[in-house]
Amino acid sequence: PDVPSPLARDRAVGVPTDLVSLVNVVPIEGASDPRVRACLKPFVQSLFTKARAAGLNIVLTSAYRPGAITNRGTPSGHGKGEAFDVGLRPAASFSPNPPDRRIDRLIAIAFEVGFKPPEGDTIDEYNYPSSETIGPHVHMEFNAGYCDQYGTF
Repeated sequence: PDVPSPLARDRAVGVPTDLVSLVNVVPIEGASDPRVRACLKPFVQSLFTKARAAGLNIVLTSAYRPGAITNRGTPSGHGKGEAFDVGLRPAASFSPNPPDRRIDRLIAIAFEVGFKPPEGDTIDEYNYPSSETIGPHVHMEFNAGYCDQYGTF
């Protein structure tokens, strides 16, 4: 019998065909599959470069997660390869007291590089964790259609 190629199998289950690895591109800690769609990669690189220039030490903690869904039951940007999570190092806790100003700086940089409405979103899951949050982080993603609008670089 004909066995579909991995690429054909991926297309059949909705796996993006333009995923690229962030290994050796940005610091990674804990991400089981550190890939994003190709159109997202330069934005991730820019975020990490600007964060480093601002004195922030950040790591990629999550990226592509096949089949991921949101707490509202809709497909997650992680499952499309259009979302990733970043953690501060040294680590900050949930709802840090006193407030950790690094979180605000990281969110400002995320907005600056393009993760703001309508193109994308930045979610502070240090201070406002979603119900599925496993650890404190900042979540960034492109909204539906914007990754394709930017194309691949």
